[in-house]
Amino acid sequence: MKSKIFFGISMVLILMLSLSLVFAKDSYSASTEDVVSEEALECNELEELEDRLSCRFENGATAEVPEACEGLELESECVSFYEEADFCYSGTADQKDACFQQLSGYDQDNSDMNTRWYIVALLYEIQEYVEDDYDSGVLKTRKAAEWIADIIEMKRAVLSGEDLEQVAVDLEVYRNERQI
Repeated sequence: MKSKIFFGISMVLILMLSLSLVFAKDSYSASTEDVVSEEALECNELEELEDRLSCRFENGATAEVPEACEGLELESECVSFYEEADFCYSGTADQKDACFQQLSGYDQDNSDMNTRWYIVALLYEIQEYVEDDYDSGVLKTRKAAEWIADIIEMKRAVLSGEDLEQVAVDLEVYRNERQI
């Protein structure tokens, strides 16, 4: 019974994320350069996540370790996943989804951890859309930082093993607030 509920919640969460990707823009790519500049180091010292993100936007800096991975028990695995996921961003939405499923292992086995990695990849894709909107001037620095901070918190919850039902609720609130 418990596994059926988990499976159902997982499917709803994945469906919500997939639909967000299908209705979003089709081609985004992740940066493959992770240069840690002096500005990035200064940004990394800021206490609040939104402040660190705003600082990075304003200075063109990147984090040494993705915020979603920072300090987690599986930090090194998470960093590796992010590095490998960069490859997925050059295709269409359907190609990205297939790549995310393969990378996470979800295409072969929808176990709890594979499902969680797949959800993280889909959330990362939504984050890329927000970053693109910032780059094109649709979003101001603080609003982009706020929206990305929310996504990062959802990714951290997923990777920390938190209840996916709560993540689904958080995602629904996020989608309603941002009208996506």
